Amino acid sequence: MSHHVLVVEDEIVTRTKLVGYFENEGYKVSQAESGDQMREIMVSEKIDLVMLDINLPGEDGLLLTRELRSRSEVGIILVTGRTDSIDRIVGLEMGQMITLLNHLSCASCWYE
Repeated sequence: MSHHVLVVEDEIVTRTKLVGYFENEGYKVSQAESGDQMREIMVSEKIDLVMLDINLPGEDGLLLTRELRSRSEVGIILVTGRTDSIDRIVGLEMGQMITLLNHLSCASCWYE
């Protein structure tokens, strides 16, 4: 059985690239463009990893990280175009595992 990844990203190009990357590697992938869609999928599916955009419109990815962590031990990777160290530090404090720069070279991960 393959692991199930949930990609939460409002930008269609970025979401499509991330979904394609994980599908090509053999993972089962679900996708959401909002926090509300993420919550629906988290209730209905067994998710192993959440790739979460830090800049979702209407909802803060850092607060969604805190919400996820309070309910689950799911792996969380924050996706961001920001390069501020403060976002990485706050993300770690809220329970995220890795920050991925949104230039979509999947090799450019920071393992914290």
